[in-house]
Amino acid sequence: MGTGALPAGPVEPAKRHRALVAWGLGLALLSLVLFPLWIPAIVLGILAIVRGRVAPGIVIVVLSLLAPITGAVLIQTIVLKPYRTPSESMEPTLSVGDRFLVNKLGSPSVGDVVVFHPPAGASANACGAPHPARQMCPRAVPEEVTGISFVKRIVAGPGDRVALRGGRVVRNGKPVTETYIRPCVADEDACDFPVAVTVPAGQWLMLGDNRPASDDSRYWGPVPEDWIVGPKVLTYWHG
Repeated sequence: MGTGALPAGPVEPAKRHRALVAWGLGLALLSLVLFPLWIPAIVLGILAIVRGRVAPGIVIVVLSLLAPITGAVLIQTIVLKPYRTPSESMEPTLSVGDRFLVNKLGSPSVGDVVVFHPPAGASANACGAPHPARQMCPRAVPEEVTGISFVKRIVAGPGDRVALRGGRVVRNGKPVTETYIRPCVADEDACDFPVAVTVPAGQWLMLGDNRPASDDSRYWGPVPEDWIVGPKVLTYWHG
């Protein structure tokens, strides 16, 4: 009797089973970031178990169930964070109860709606420096309140000269087109700060879109960039 190679029949199913396991493991791991892939991954895991690859199949099924949850937690911890709008200060852009996501890795820029920690003077509308009555607060109380988060819109950045006339921003001498705001009534003092203020280096001036009903940088000053959590990227629930 010869000692030739085994027939090809039993070898081909083994290769197919290994490929099945490899695909299952790959899809399970990819579902950390591409969440819908957990569905085909778990199907491949079950097929592996049915075809006799019990241990790898169980591993695939467990990974398929855990990976999307783990990925969601990691993304929320590192990249995205959900928030709920607490007041009417950002209407009509954000209403009370709206839920949105913030990109914690994003860099701030003028026009962004951002979440940030306010200065210690915000609760009492206290400014950190003396200033004329018709000028917005030029400098915040130099203490961050980390346990509270505000959401406002950045209307001016470092070095900008900014004033407020009739509730509308005038930045570096030019009126800004703001289609997103709720305008002020003409006789509201809160909407007129005609004496321009210069935003300090590394800081950003925040205003609510609901100009008649927002406590913001008008009263407690610009916010250091280090206090900004990140810009809003998506509203996923309207309250």
